[in-house]
Amino acid sequence: MVKTIVIEKLCPQLVVNTTVCQGGVDIMAIPLFDAVTKAVLDPEYFCENTLIMCHDGDYQMFHAEDYINKILAAKPAFLKENNHLNKQYASIVN
Repeated sequence: MVKTIVIEKLCPQLVVNTTVCQGGVDIMAIPLFDAVTKAVLDPEYFCENTLIMCHDGDYQMFHAEDYINKILAAKPAFLKENNHLNKQYASIVN
C-alpha cells in the first residue's frame, strides 16, 4: 500500500520521467524504508526528539538556517562581495 502511494503520488512530483517510478520504487523502497525506520524509530532518538521526554541521548538537532549562517560567516573576505549568483537570479526573474 505504501509503495503504491509513493509510486502514484510522490514519485511523479519528484521525477521528470515518471516511467522510472515503478522500477525506482521497486529497487529503493525496502532499503529506504529500513534506513528511515531504523533512524527515526530508534528508541533513544524517538524518545529524545519526537516525544521530547528523554534528555540523555547523544543526538543533537541541527537547523538548516543556523548551518547556512555559519557557512556564510566563514566566507573569505575576497568573496563577500561576489554577487554573481544573485545577479543571475535577478536576470532570470526580471
